[in-house]
Amino acid sequence: MSLAEQGGVQVLVSTHSPYVVPSEHEDFKRIVRLEKSDRLSVVRQASEDFVSAASSGEYKDEFRFALWLNADRKSAYFAEWVILAEGHEEKVALNYLAEQLDTAKPRPVILDCGGKKQIPKFMELMKEMGIRHKVISDDDAHMDVNDPRRKESETWGKEIVGAKSEFTVGELVFVPETLRRYLMGQHHDSIPKEACPPLELLKWLEQNTLEDEKRSFIVDVLKPPLGGE
Repeated sequence: MSLAEQGGVQVLVSTHSPYVVPSEHEDFKRIVRLEKSDRLSVVRQASEDFVSAASSGEYKDEFRFALWLNADRKSAYFAEWVILAEGHEEKVALNYLAEQLDTAKPRPVILDCGGKKQIPKFMELMKEMGIRHKVISDDDAHMDVNDPRRKESETWGKEIVGAKSEFTVGELVFVPETLRRYLMGQHHDSIPKEACPPLELLKWLEQNTLEDEKRSFIVDVLKPPLGGE
């Protein structure tokens, strides 16, 4: 790195560690992703337009901190494929179920996008870097039709649909209500208000067996783009 500080020198760093990859969105243009394809190396790099767009807009700061606060998100650069999910609750549940149901390999990196409204920007990032991805999000149908949060959720859902690209695998998955409500069913209503919902969901999954329909749903979500083992 001291060479780069001298000026007039370009330094290339090759790594398999997400902790070496910079976190700031301004650094996207400095990240190059190489992928083997038919005996060739395909080079992917974020465009100037994307870098500019990521630095602007209503949610630019939230997107910035979503990248910076969790280095695990940078694992996506090295993944064969990724599942973009709303938050840590979905990440915990899907990672746990991938192990318990022994789903097909290669298994995905489950990327916590930091909220439904951030998913479209992460979809754009996956497109820029050539990373195949699925999307799972809540449809929030349990909310009252006059609730402003439901209208916001519907708006973000439309943005997710609009962000679909050639690297988006299969159909977009909008879970009825929320993933927690869908998996737990009527048991969801017994969660104490003071409890931690992701922890309660994980405890429930440990103690219960999913219905066949829900099991098939999860297995399909976690199925690799090209089949797998």
